[in-house]
Amino acid sequence: MIVVSDFDNTLHPYSDDATFAKNLEHIKRFRQTGNLFCLATGRNQASLKRAWPEYGDYLDYVIFDNGATCMDKHGDIMFEETISLTVAQEIVNRIITKLADDNITFVFYHDSTEWEKLNQSVTKIRCWAPDLAAAQRVMAEIDPSFSDKVQGFIARDSTMSGIKWIENPEAYHAFVDIMSINAGKYNAIRRLCQSLPHERVITVGDDTNDLAMIKEYNGYAMRNSAPEVLEVANPARVVDSVAELLEKCE
Repeated sequence: MIVVSDFDNTLHPYSDDATFAKNLEHIKRFRQTGNLFCLATGRNQASLKRAWPEYGDYLDYVIFDNGATCMDKHGDIMFEETISLTVAQEIVNRIITKLADDNITFVFYHDSTEWEKLNQSVTKIRCWAPDLAAAQRVMAEIDPSFSDKVQGFIARDSTMSGIKWIENPEAYHAFVDIMSINAGKYNAIRRLCQSLPHERVITVGDDTNDLAMIKEYNGYAMRNSAPEVLEVANPARVVDSVAELLEKCE
């Protein structure tokens, strides 16, 4: 069996270190019995290391950047989906031109870290916005012209951290992540499972970027999930913690 879990507000509950520690103890027991545990997160490797330096001790696989990159427990890349430099530049230019008054700030992701400048293909473009309305306008600019090349995800009520070159980080409260159309957590899990054909897959998450994997892979939802997630989740598959889910799997 392989359990695939989101990180923020799922495996790692906000401001709840006790539950996080309990989740990790259950992961240890789960893996000791021959099962596999995979993280599927919107973060990249550098961001995850800042939040959870010991992650390599608990995971068999990690899916980064909302499904753009998958690594094994040794840190080797199993597969990666990128947005070409040409397409990335077209997207950035369109957002800058159309939303000049919205104070959108970009962060570019490649080589497992964050970059200020766009100078090569990327696994993800993050567009920080001052509020949800501005983030929705970014999505509206992406959808008509680039929907055959990329996909997007809006994160609401977000707090910027760890981006040293951005002034006034407290001014940003939402972001849009833009990835290849071939990325996404569901697509990454599907590709991972091609190398694990006999493993039963169970997923758990809390936000709209988890919807597809929850629908397709025996999914569980966190009780404090986004409304869109709770609308599709089986009420019998709503849990308070990853530890509770792993107890059900034992």
